[in-house]
Amino acid sequence: MGDSGLTLLFERFGDIKSVQVYNLRGRGYAQGSVTFRNREDALHAIDALNGTIVGRRQIVVQLDSQEHTDKTHSDESTDTKHQTKVLEESFDAPEEVDTASHPHAYQESSVPKPDFASSPADSETTLTDLPVRDEDQPPKPSFSEVAAAHATRAPRCPDPADNVHDDGKVAFDKVTAEQLSDYWTQIWKNEAESLRAELAELRVREGKLAEEWTKELKEKQKRKEEMVRNWEEREELMIRNRRLEGDNVRLQQQLDLKTQLEKQDKANADAALQELRRLSGEASALRYREVELEEQVEDLTDELKISRKIQEELESKITDLDKQLMLSESRRKMLELEADRPKWEQARKRREEAEQKERERTQRREHERNLNEAKKKLQELERKEREERERKKAAEEKRRREEELRKKEEEEKKRRELEEKLRKEKAWKQATETETQRCRDRDRSRWGSLFSMRLWNSNSALSRFKLIMDEFEKTKFSINTPMTALSIPWPVLDDPIQFDVENVQWDSVEKFFGSVQLMVDTSEYKALVEKSHKMFHPDRWRSRNLLSTVMEENERCTLERAGNIVSQAITPIWRKSRG
Repeated sequence: MGDSGLTLLFERFGDIKSVQVYNLRGRGYAQGSVTFRNREDALHAIDALNGTIVGRRQIVVQLDSQEHTDKTHSDESTDTKHQTKVLEESFDAPEEVDTASHPHAYQESSVPKPDFASSPADSETTLTDLPVRDEDQPPKPSFSEVAAAHATRAPRCPDPADNVHDDGKVAFDKVTAEQLSDYWTQIWKNEAESLRAELAELRVREGKLAEEWTKELKEKQKRKEEMVRNWEEREELMIRNRRLEGDNVRLQQQLDLKTQLEKQDKANADAALQELRRLSGEASALRYREVELEEQVEDLTDELKISRKIQEELESKITDLDKQLMLSESRRKMLELEADRPKWEQARKRREEAEQKERERTQRREHERNLNEAKKKLQELERKEREERERKKAAEEKRRREEELRKKEEEEKKRRELEEKLRKEKAWKQATETETQRCRDRDRSRWGSLFSMRLWNSNSALSRFKLIMDEFEKTKFSINTPMTALSIPWPVLDDPIQFDVENVQWDSVEKFFGSVQLMVDTSEYKALVEKSHKMFHPDRWRSRNLLSTVMEENERCTLERAGNIVSQAITPIWRKSRG
């Protein structure tokens, strides 16, 4: 609370003589004093403002025991920054006192606060930090009650009006003078005892505050060290997180490619499975047809056996008939010899013989017809078996031709892939040679005189590093524009003509940045280290797919190893520049 705040707070009670704000902070210390020209105005201010809430703080107003003025005490909470902020919103707060230079002003909620004592005096008020606990203290008396209590304890002061003469002069007798002396002596003794008790209590509390302040400083130092360690761990975790994010992106790409290949393989497998099911269905149908044909063959074979049996029976009958015919012929001959047989009997016999022959001819024709039908069925079965064999042979030939065609297509695909790979490798080699020659022409055009005169130094290395760094950041490397050893801004002091990637080591990087630190100012050095640290970070290389533009495996491994060495060597230099 500033001068204007105190003036606004107390001006409604009367004419203010002076306002003073103290720069002390902490509980139990006066915040300021207000002096009124009229004693009654001060009494009214004490009665009205004592124990009121101003800016979320309870203030206590009492008389100043040393200056014979009214004191105004304010009870603040332990959170000084919050209350100060509220004061700045409500009043013109004084500048905050540094706790390091004023240990007695350090606030701690555990430190007890002294009780206030009020004594009557003139008309000046003071603001101090004093505790207000409703459960521990009785209700605060008004100033009139405090003055009445003092009147009962101190001897009564003689009224000067009793000694006023007619001429306006005041004269004290000896008794009155002694009473007045005793009155002021008793007041001074009371004030001295109160001040001694307050001083002793302040000294005790000052020691406690000093101990608490020392302890707090140690805790702050520990917290600061812990914050530094946490910051370093956070930086390492961020680097590790970026590395893991890069690995995650690479693994996700591999997973997508694998998923795509699996989908393609699954589609091929499904197509092959459908074809296999179709062929299996056809094979099952053929097996069923084959079983039916085998059953028909068995039936025809049985019929053929029956026909053969019938034929054998017929042949045996024919043989018997031949025998009978022979017997009949012999009998006929015998009958012809018997001339005395009647003709009707001969006619009957001839008729019977003709009927018998007709029956035999009919039987032979029926047997021949059955044999012909059996032969036809057997021929039909043989034809179907021959057609089935030819169909199976044609299907096998078709599968063989399809397999040969598939093998030829695979060989053709492999041949095309090999040709494409060789073409890409040839194009990459040509692009690599072109890029390498471009870098050599660049170095020769800018620093050729230094190469020929052997005047290469740290300044030349720094200028070349900056130029190639900008060029490296702007270039979009690909298979047609591959990354080469000369297109990378290696932080080394070696001559580009004699430079070899195998010579990139930890100490060479440290020597380069040590020389650069001596040649440029601090801000430029920090910016250069920061940019180099980001440029050589493995995650940055993976995100830009720099190594994928190098098709030759040995060269790619060499560049990756050198880049990792530079990144690891720059990291402590980068941390040191930030610290």
